[in-house]
Amino acid sequence: MDVLHMDHDTAATIEALRHDVARLAARLEDVAGVVTAGYHENLFWLRRIHNSSAIYLGGHVALTHLSNGCRAYIDTRSKDVGVHILQTGTWETPYTEAFKSLLRPGARVVDVGANLGWYALVAAPIVGREGRVYAVEPNPELARMVYWSLRTNGFGAFSKVFDVAVGDVPDVVDLVSRPDMPGGGYIRPTVHAVEDPAPSTTRVASVPLDTLLAEEAAPIDVLKMDVEGWEGMALRGMRATMDRSPGLRMLIEWSTQQDGSPAPRREMAETLEGRGYTPHRIDGQGKLIRAEWGALLEETALINLVLLPAGDAMLEG
Repeated sequence: MDVLHMDHDTAATIEALRHDVARLAARLEDVAGVVTAGYHENLFWLRRIHNSSAIYLGGHVALTHLSNGCRAYIDTRSKDVGVHILQTGTWETPYTEAFKSLLRPGARVVDVGANLGWYALVAAPIVGREGRVYAVEPNPELARMVYWSLRTNGFGAFSKVFDVAVGDVPDVVDLVSRPDMPGGGYIRPTVHAVEDPAPSTTRVASVPLDTLLAEEAAPIDVLKMDVEGWEGMALRGMRATMDRSPGLRMLIEWSTQQDGSPAPRREMAETLEGRGYTPHRIDGQGKLIRAEWGALLEETALINLVLLPAGDAMLEG
């Protein structure tokens, strides 16, 4: 009996030790997870610091690194877009993540209202040499920086920059802008809620997107548009592009500013809904949340939308 009793105690002891070892192993896994997460977080911030390095070239121009490894020319006077890119190497993270989710190698991408070229430079390394990147920016100083940024990174062979505004017909329009807030540049007669204290006006050519892209026979895959209230006019000028691009995915800014243009939001909604587009909001992680056109027409805040065409595979997700 003593032997049997000893064997039972020994077995219990061994089982207890196994339990302790398993618990210790689980704790070690937790510690390893914390250490790994800390390592990646520190690495993330080290990369942010590295990417934020910039060289001032004079004449309000700096050359800096972006978070994706590209280099970009930045107007150092820019307090809206430029200051963020110079400091962190990033811009509009949730919107950028949503934009990237629409891209694929070989895609043809149009960036309307390119500003300093952030989205063009995000798209170019993803679509690669089999793709195309077209950047449209009416501010001549910004367009020049986009041009050189694309070429500095070796994207010149499959990219093109148009230094014009977009609209429904060929025209000459007034571009109202400020050097310190170039992202807010707009085409008259768009109504802005805040009056610019010291804007400058530049006469620029306005061309329909259908004309700009006439030499591109293949369908356009992704179009990002941010033209400060002029989006409806740009849509009027890209009917042929949409006709030959049934799978076109779009990202557009949506705001009450558009109601001050000759092509207000209601017209935009009717056009896009009539073509089968489903609108989506973008959450804080860049994920898409389905929206309704009726509710969007009641929206007063400025938001960014992703528009997916009928039959798009992302609608099934």
